[in-house]
Amino acid sequence: MFAISCENNFDPYGDYQDKYSLTCILSGNTNFQTAVILNSYPPENENGNISERFITNADVRLWQGDSVYIMKDSIIYSETYPDGYKFYFVENLQVQFNKAIQIEALLENGKRLKSESKTTTDFKFEDNSAVLIPPVSSDVVTFYWKGVENGNYFQPRLRVKYSQIVNGINKISYAELPVRYQTSNGVERPVFPSATNQQSIAYQLSAITKFLNELSGSTNKSLIAIYQKLDFDVAACDQSLSTYLSSTNSSLDNLSVSLDENDYTNITGGFGIFGSFVSKDYTKIRFLESYIREIGYDFINEN
Repeated sequence: MFAISCENNFDPYGDYQDKYSLTCILSGNTNFQTAVILNSYPPENENGNISERFITNADVRLWQGDSVYIMKDSIIYSETYPDGYKFYFVENLQVQFNKAIQIEALLENGKRLKSESKTTTDFKFEDNSAVLIPPVSSDVVTFYWKGVENGNYFQPRLRVKYSQIVNGINKISYAELPVRYQTSNGVERPVFPSATNQQSIAYQLSAITKFLNELSGSTNKSLIAIYQKLDFDVAACDQSLSTYLSSTNSSLDNLSVSLDENDYTNITGGFGIFGSFVSKDYTKIRFLESYIREIGYDFINEN
């Protein structure tokens, strides 16, 4: 048996220490880059809202190669963040291949958070990648790429472009196609690509066909037209972001970093993740007109 005696002012949390997390993922899809700095909750505010955790008035700087960018702070309001979501941003930073990148945040209290990485090298799509849906003599649509270091992660995405008449107005939309369907609790659901270190991806033709058949929902298919060209792109992650995705089983679509998620961090002086990804488009993939019309949609030819 053990006996523990403690003073009346015993603090179950011990000596509280401020901890900070810095999250900044540089996106090759835009030149608008953002970063977020958070503070861990003090014990007395452990049930407070997240707006209390944002760190403002920090000096945040980004480097790509020899160029330096100073990030400004801003705030947006939404249903998810009624008290405001605060972040830092820069508007003119386009991620380039094979460049050294760095970030440094100097907080008002003198704390310094910093990290460095290197953007991925360039890559290209293989000539044996699919060019037609449906493919000739195959029940899978496969894409291949090469040129990036081993161990890097990739996020593929295949989207169909379509126009739909809504309330008399022609609306153009995109819908991502699944790689396959799987049954869970008796319900068939589409499965979309996750981040992977494989340099290829195969879409089941049956999954594409099923998804297209259900795309119209309750809308008359005659009001929808499918474009001939599809949109396929691959986001190649640098080593820092790849390591994070590998350790957390996350994907770029739902990427989030919390202060308590310590499986991987590359931030000196705190927690979080700093990394980058660059996307590349594959422009050769097309729908066969007879395939689309057989499903019941109109077809828009493109040169």
